[in-house]
Amino acid sequence: MGMQAGQETVGSVLRFYQAAKGLSTDALAESLGMSTSTYRRILSDDTVVKAPAWFCLLDGLRLAPSEVAPLLPADYFPLQSAYATLSDTISPATRAFLLDHEVIAGPTQAYRDQLEATYQRTGNIGYHQYAELADIFLAELAQDGDGVRAKAEQLYQELIALDSWGGFEWQLIASIATYLPFARLQVIFNRHLRHEAATNTHWATLDDHQVNLLFRSFLDNAIQERNRQDIETAIKWIRDRPITDTDLGYRALLRLCDIVVCDMAGDVTQATTLYKRLVAALRLITDEEDSLWILVAEDLWMNLVSFQIDQLD
Repeated sequence: MGMQAGQETVGSVLRFYQAAKGLSTDALAESLGMSTSTYRRILSDDTVVKAPAWFCLLDGLRLAPSEVAPLLPADYFPLQSAYATLSDTISPATRAFLLDHEVIAGPTQAYRDQLEATYQRTGNIGYHQYAELADIFLAELAQDGDGVRAKAEQLYQELIALDSWGGFEWQLIASIATYLPFARLQVIFNRHLRHEAATNTHWATLDDHQVNLLFRSFLDNAIQERNRQDIETAIKWIRDRPITDTDLGYRALLRLCDIVVCDMAGDVTQATTLYKRLVAALRLITDEEDSLWILVAEDLWMNLVSFQIDQLD
């Protein structure tokens, strides 16, 4: 028999899970890869969670459906409805594509539907939840080897056919941007302009970190495709973007644009000097998480050097 609705918390979900598994606290903590003290702290978490969050938590703990059913509150909808009933905030085409490729599971999708609905209502959710799904998708792409670009193109076609995008769709586009050709990214940015004009917001459904990755891919792809006009277009897009001075990633991108401009003008010495200064500055001011921008700078620089070598040939 499940708990009564409204009483469930993070801790109580885990206690039900522990009871269902018939494990001791120490044994369950070990099976989850955490210390007993950490697990006990989670057990005492009294944050109230609703049904979709239950499914997310239980799915993350890898419970089988037959194990989940006894844990659900008696007056909540049946488990099978949670798998079958998804909100309209995530497009049917996108959902079908992801489910078909086994990128997401029912409980996780239900939870993300709840997040999207929360965003539509309040304008505020944890974007890292979208990033988790993007990481899963990218991991699947990486396993495909030569099929990565074809798969990214397939998802692009699914997404671009939709009338509008929410945070879920923007997150996926940002995730596959590296695998899309420059022309595809131009279409995406044109859609962004229409979205911005309609809402008077700047990438309202995507966090700055993902936006910057998308812009970086825009510039990186232009360089890889060896097209000076595309490079100039990408730089204009980046420089025209309204942004706050506190956005480290965007400021790093602006410096990368300066480096590319110098290099394209034939001043390789100055470009090299600016690049070394940028990396040195990033190493001084970024923490471990933000060190991504050092990798971004290094990758783009290597592509730029490769481009110049091709020009000499």
